[in-house]
Amino acid sequence: LRHFEAVCKTEEFLQLPAEYLKTYISDDDLRAEKEELVVEAVMLWARRDLQERQGHLKELMERVYFSHMDPNYLQNIMETDEVFAGVPGIKELMRDQSRHPEPRHI
Repeated sequence: LRHFEAVCKTEEFLQLPAEYLKTYISDDDLRAEKEELVVEAVMLWARRDLQERQGHLKELMERVYFSHMDPNYLQNIMETDEVFAGVPGIKELMRDQSRHPEPRHI
């Protein structure tokens, strides 16, 4: 969990079952320099087999700390990434500032 940025680029990460990924990104000890990296990792994982994995995106995005992300990044990804923008309830998740009051460890 300390080397998230390196791990999320590995083949093993891209092959994780959805439940493992959910547990991984839900862990309070996950260390990510920026929360945007968590979103990018989840989207990379999903795109590996989009037809199979798209149904898991809402549950995975519920574990993202949107309140600790750059609003410009969020606006850009909503405008440019149809898969991300199509996640059910994504706008509500992005607006809900109470879900994760403390940032992740860096």
